[in-house]
Amino acid sequence: MSTQRSALAQDSAGFWQAMGQSMAVGPLFSAALFGGIIAGIAGSAGPFVLVVSTVGVVAVSIVIATFARRHPNAGSIYGYFKYSTRSNGVANFGAGIYFYGLLWLGAGGIYIGFGILFQEFAARYLGFDPPWWAPGLIAVLVVAAINVVGVKPSVRAQLVILAVSAIPFLILAVKILAVGGAHGNTWRAFDPQAPTAGSIFSAFLFCIILYLGFELSSALGEEAKRATKTIPWAVVATVAAVGAFYILMQYVGTIGFGLDAAQKSWGASPNGLAVLAGRYLGSWAEVWIYVAVLLDILAVALGFTVSAARGLFSLGRDGVLPGWLSSVSRWKTPARANATIAFGAFAIILGFLWSPLRTKFEAFVITAGVGAILMLLIYVGLGATLLVQATPARGRLVRMVIAAAAMTVAGLGIYGSVTPFPTGPARWEIWFALIGVGVGLALASAGALRRSPAPDPAPARKKEGELVTQG
Repeated sequence: MSTQRSALAQDSAGFWQAMGQSMAVGPLFSAALFGGIIAGIAGSAGPFVLVVSTVGVVAVSIVIATFARRHPNAGSIYGYFKYSTRSNGVANFGAGIYFYGLLWLGAGGIYIGFGILFQEFAARYLGFDPPWWAPGLIAVLVVAAINVVGVKPSVRAQLVILAVSAIPFLILAVKILAVGGAHGNTWRAFDPQAPTAGSIFSAFLFCIILYLGFELSSALGEEAKRATKTIPWAVVATVAAVGAFYILMQYVGTIGFGLDAAQKSWGASPNGLAVLAGRYLGSWAEVWIYVAVLLDILAVALGFTVSAARGLFSLGRDGVLPGWLSSVSRWKTPARANATIAFGAFAIILGFLWSPLRTKFEAFVITAGVGAILMLLIYVGLGATLLVQATPARGRLVRMVIAAAAMTVAGLGIYGSVTPFPTGPARWEIWFALIGVGVGLALASAGALRRSPAPDPAPARKKEGELVTQG
């Protein structure tokens, strides 16, 4: 593989490619895994909590979209802090937290979940029982190879995986809606005071985690066509689309099990939607949903790796990290940054392989928790930056309200992660997250020694008829 120091491939991604990149939130995987957790906490009111949380995350997406319109760049969150605060220290602190979090959440830790689920699937349907770490390591290599070839193949793969994998979920939804589930369609699923409702606040925190990663298309800021329009629309549209999907699947899952049984039955089954597929459609649908979730995990890994690799590329280009990270392949992709992400994923898998945890599913939960805490910290920081930033008077009040709402939503997520303080292996989430804060502080110290940040690439990305608003 030959590499060179060069720019990324401009105009190589359109709106749908950007949308596919942000779909790395993993709507199928999240709906299947976290739907049962939400039902176990909120009971029949799970759909209501998702409606409320979706409104809150829309506010966060508008904050991200505002920065994406003003400062399109390959470093995404790193660039937003750099060009809006004009501070290397703040930018490097945010970058250290964010990209460390990406590695734990979706560019590294996600492979543990893939390996565990594939092991279970193979033992149940394929007649063999591989060690969980083997499919995880193979998946790392597959994702790395796709990402080296380029954005289009990578995002195309994500879109194809999502389209094919969504089919059994939608068939299941139509079937349950048509027959009315266990006891008929009802608005009581949206009543937070129904007798079958559970804890609304606790479930709200898990609902926020469903959306983590919706901003990943911002990493295509130097590769997307008409980036100042394409990226913001993709970010907000992703939240709207996956939000509608989450609400739909939570509703059909709730009435599918029955309002009075949702909390106990669905809450006790991490594969609840597959169970419903077998009950309402047949065993073929149960297998298809199992496969769909596996494929969606790969799509999640693809999207997070695209963003994380471009972040390292941007940091290498600016001299924050070693310059060799800014080398690109003959396909104009960040080759060495991709290899670094793959190495980090291997380290996480092997590290937890030799850990003293009772079950490896605990390892997956820990990696997701570390990434969640750090990404929510970034959302709070961006909301605060927008809140205090000098911006045009027109629409300032609206921007302030949206920024405050975004900070509140993300802040509640953090509060729910650390209060009460976790015990047992769950406390590892806090310690590994604090290491991420330490990484951010180390990069911030290095950044403070540099005189000024690099110039904003946004003016160079102007196109005929395209206005880049610097705000």
